[in-house]
Amino acid sequence: MRDGGPRTRILAPALFLVLTACGGSDRIVPFSRATPVLVPADRPEWTGATPGEPAVAHVNGIPIPAGRYQRALARAGEQADPDRVVRALIAEEALAQEAARDPGFDAAGLRGVFERALAGRWITRKFVDGARPEDMTEDDLAPLWRFPAVQGRFNHLTIFVVQDFQWICCDGTPAQCATQDASACFAEGEAAILATRDALQRLAPESEDLPLLLDDLKASAPRLAYQEYEFAWDERKRLQKGRTLFDDAVVNAVVSTPAGRFATTPVQSKFGWHLPFVKEVHPEVHKDLTDPDVRREIATTFLPRLRQRRFLDALADLLPAEGFLFLAKQYEGFRRSRPPRLPVTLFPEALRAWAPERTEVEGM
Repeated sequence: MRDGGPRTRILAPALFLVLTACGGSDRIVPFSRATPVLVPADRPEWTGATPGEPAVAHVNGIPIPAGRYQRALARAGEQADPDRVVRALIAEEALAQEAARDPGFDAAGLRGVFERALAGRWITRKFVDGARPEDMTEDDLAPLWRFPAVQGRFNHLTIFVVQDFQWICCDGTPAQCATQDASACFAEGEAAILATRDALQRLAPESEDLPLLLDDLKASAPRLAYQEYEFAWDERKRLQKGRTLFDDAVVNAVVSTPAGRFATTPVQSKFGWHLPFVKEVHPEVHKDLTDPDVRREIATTFLPRLRQRRFLDALADLLPAEGFLFLAKQYEGFRRSRPPRLPVTLFPEALRAWAPERTEVEGM
């Protein structure tokens, strides 16, 4: 796509078309347009064997070279069954031979198949095999560490995650909670929350099922409600911290309850009655990006993002990729540091002629 030329939007998968232009190594090399003639035979053009390379099996007299078996084992991982791997290669070879001998085989379409195979192989080598968690650098990790949610995962006070059945009577202020109606609600709520506790003890549900029981429990406790929340607890100062502070009576009951348990007795707060269940407790921890476990976890979690970013950077190095409308969102704010290495020219008239209903051409 030359500067000043037309911009073309191809409503077919444009990214796939772009990928097929990216085959090859990291340097520019002459590319022959000749496509291999795929004829099943004991020749390197079909088998891919190097001179003197032994075979691990034969299918219809055609060898499966040891190198292909070795690569298949590596892809399958350390726990793979070697017998299953070699049998899969035999099945693949048999199907490939049948496909090539099929009278309906589309020899004219080989060029596209060949390009996609090359592009897929290059992408796998460079952006999957070559981008593992241990390959993430300080430059990759530092921007991720700046996200509060990421940093908070490794640097926080003790976190209590609570599932709370509640009987709320007022807003917690003396003016609202000292009324006759509020007093009657507190008295009714004590019996209701005790009945709720007894019912839950009989049922012994898993924590994931607690919110599902609310409707059944409300049959005998109509004002019963359910809430999930979490708060940070400073063990040294014995204080809760955070932007939202919960009633001290409830917090004190929660911090003295082990994970996976209800509080020993229902709790009366300024607002009403509570039966808190401690779903999770995350102990206090203070780590930073110098910790190898932190680096490893962040790298593993964000590995797909790293691979995508590296792929887009490499694509922009090869082609004026930000000019493809299909990729425009990915390149918002992108600033190219050097010109693309491969020129691209589009021919709008030909595109319209061959797929008029799927092609739009816009001026840049």
